[in-house]
Amino acid sequence: MLVGLVNIAHAGLEELRGQVGQGYYSDYIGAPANQRAFKIELPRFQNQKTWRSVDVNQVITPDSTYISFGPGTYDQTIYRIMIAPRDESDYKALKKGFAHFANKEARHFAKMFSQAYEQPMILISAKQMKIHKHDAIYRMYKQTIMTKKHWFSRKKPQIYYYAVYILDAEPYNINFIMQTSTRLGPISMPKSEEAMLENASYRPFNQFVESLLVT
Repeated sequence: MLVGLVNIAHAGLEELRGQVGQGYYSDYIGAPANQRAFKIELPRFQNQKTWRSVDVNQVITPDSTYISFGPGTYDQTIYRIMIAPRDESDYKALKKGFAHFANKEARHFAKMFSQAYEQPMILISAKQMKIHKHDAIYRMYKQTIMTKKHWFSRKKPQIYYYAVYILDAEPYNINFIMQTSTRLGPISMPKSEEAMLENASYRPFNQFVESLLVT
């Protein structure tokens, strides 16, 4: 985990460094002295009447900002955004093109979650697109984890889905990750992968991604 100026976990919106208003969250990228800010629409959780039962995590370094919204009590989807300046290794990878760089970033995230849950991540969808005139890639992964609801119950397979967007937004890397599951995800989740991919189940997530504004 990044170690920086601010590092909070399992907090409420009121504990975040930035400002909340009219359904949006606004903050600086890294330290306020950088004078670069961003604004993003707050995620729309299913069956969550209040933000009091939704976890919020934030990590801020002098140059970067990471924030995650979720899980909540009923909708356990997690929405993550990471904004960080590109470094020398990023520019080296970018010499081979954004697609090469973005695929490398996506593989890094897949490896990170594979190690965290000790189960492989399976790629089930890959697309290239434009978001706010920026080149972007989209990846969807699934991961099967044996879990149990209570300590005395038997373990059952639970499928986690991860949607990843990586934007080409010079001089920053802007990455979004959404994590949800067949058992604990939003009630509106389609019953099949095909349906999920067709209607981009993740409509709330897509809205979250497309609402980003960097100033």
